[in-house]
Amino acid sequence: MGPLWLYRLYLRKGIQTALIRWSVLVSNLVGWVVILCVFPVPYLMFLSYRLGVSLWLRCRHRGEVKLMDASDAIFALPSADRPNSRAIVVSWIAVDGCVDILNFKERIRKRIQEDTWFQKLTFSFQFRLGYLVWKKDKCFSVDHHVKLIAEPEKASLEDLLEALQCRDFEVDRSPWEILVLMSGEKTTLIIRWHHCLADGPGMINGLSRLILDENPTSPIRKIPKRTATNLKTFFALLKSMFYLPTIMLWLSLIPEGNRLSVTHPTKRKRVFFSDPMPSEPLKRTAKKLACTINDIFISCVIQGYQMTLLRPTDTLSVAIPISLHRDSPQICNRVSPIRVPLPVAFDGEARIREIREMTRCLKASPDILCGYAVQHILSNVLPSWVSKSFRWAKVAGCVSNVASLLPSNARIQDHLVSSLCGFAPPLLDIGIAISLVSTGTSYHFAIMADQSAFKKSEDARIFLGTMVNHVDVLASAAGISREKSDSSTPSFSYIVPIIKYSMESEMMQKESLRGH
Repeated sequence: MGPLWLYRLYLRKGIQTALIRWSVLVSNLVGWVVILCVFPVPYLMFLSYRLGVSLWLRCRHRGEVKLMDASDAIFALPSADRPNSRAIVVSWIAVDGCVDILNFKERIRKRIQEDTWFQKLTFSFQFRLGYLVWKKDKCFSVDHHVKLIAEPEKASLEDLLEALQCRDFEVDRSPWEILVLMSGEKTTLIIRWHHCLADGPGMINGLSRLILDENPTSPIRKIPKRTATNLKTFFALLKSMFYLPTIMLWLSLIPEGNRLSVTHPTKRKRVFFSDPMPSEPLKRTAKKLACTINDIFISCVIQGYQMTLLRPTDTLSVAIPISLHRDSPQICNRVSPIRVPLPVAFDGEARIREIREMTRCLKASPDILCGYAVQHILSNVLPSWVSKSFRWAKVAGCVSNVASLLPSNARIQDHLVSSLCGFAPPLLDIGIAISLVSTGTSYHFAIMADQSAFKKSEDARIFLGTMVNHVDVLASAAGISREKSDSSTPSFSYIVPIIKYSMESEMMQKESLRGH
C-alpha cells in the first residue's frame, strides 16, 4: 500500500490504480534526485557539528549535561526561548480519602532515588551551543515539586486547571509538579509535566508507578525513550523512506477549511471534560459494529467538529499519535504524529465503515515511519534555531487515545483511586487537543483548547456534549443501551456536573448552525 493520501484518490471514480502508482513512483524518484543534490552537504555539516557538541558536553560536564533528542526538543522549542505553557500536559487522580502529604513526599523521594528512569525528573532543559540540552538540577527538591494547595472557594476544577495552564514552570528547574488538593474526605492529585519529558500515555503510567501503592498484579511499567533503535525498525524505515517526497508534498498541499489552526496562540487555555463513563457498553458497541474503540472515538470527534466548528467543507485533517510497537508488553512511548484526513461527508455506520477502511490503509502505509523518520532521525541533527524556522503543517486539531494501565484496585496510602483523567495539550499551531482517557472500567472525553479556538465556552461544552451523545447514538444503532453508573463506577460528580445533551437539542443546534 502506498501513502495514505492514495486512499483518498481511490475514492474518485475514473482514476486507475495503476496510473496512480506510476505517478507516485515518478514523483518519488524526482523528489529524491532533488534531495540528494541539495541536502547531503548541509546535513553532514550539521551532523558533524552535533557530534562535536555532544563530545564537548560529555567531556566538559561528565554526564550532568547531555543533548536532548529531537523527538523531545520539538515540544520544548516554544518554551526555551520564551516561556509558554502550550506544551504542558495535565492529568489528575481522584482518591477516596485524605492523603498524608509528608508520607506522600517521602515515597516519591524514595522512588526517584531507587529507579533509574525517574532520575530524569531531576533534570531541567536549556540552550547550549544551539541545541536543547538536559541539565542536572542541583537544587532539586521533592518539596519544590510536590505541594499542598488550598481548595478554591467558588472555582470549579475546570477553572483551577485553566489557571494552572497559564503558569509556566520555573526556569532551570525540572518541568513537573504534583499538586495535592484536599476536598473533605477526598483528595485530588493534579499532575503537570512538560511534554518534552515523555509522551502522554508513558508519563501518565510512569507517574502512576511513582505514586501508587505497590501492587504485585500490576504490569511492569517501563518508560522507554521516544526513539526506537531496533534493527527491524531500521529496515522498515529504509523501505518507507522511498515515499518521503510524496508524503511531504501532500502534507504541505492538503487544504484546510476550518478555523482551528491558531496563528497566534494565547496563554489562556480552556479545559472541558466529561464525567467517567462505563467502558463495557463502549466495548460491546465496537464489537457489534466490527470496529475498534478508536474508530468510535474518531467518529465522535468528527461529530463534534460538524456540530460546532466546521465551515462548509469536506476536508478535515487531525494529527493522530501512532505507536510503532503495538504488540510490546511495555508502555510504548515511541510514537509519531500522523496527519490524517477524516471522512466528514459520512454519518452513522457509514462513517464507521469509512474510518475502519481509513485505519486499515493507514496501518499498511509508510506514512507512520516516514513521519517518525522526519521527527526522530532527520531533524535530530538540526540546531534549534533551524528547527524553529520550519513552517509546521497546520491541522484542525490533535486526537489522542490515552489508554492507562491503572488497575481497578489501585490505591494510594491504602485509599482507593476512584478516577483518572487528563488532557493532551495543543502544540505548535494546533488550536485544540481532544483526548480519550481510559482505564479498565471507565473512560473520559477531555478537551484542551486555545482560547482563540473557542470564542465562547458554551461552544466547547456543546462540542463535548455532542461527543458524549454520539456514543449513545452509535450504541442505539448497534442495539446496545448504555448502562447507568452505579456505586462501582468512579465519578467526578462532586466537582464537575455531568454534561448531557438530548437528541432533540443536538438537532436544534445543528439546524441553527446551518441557518447561519
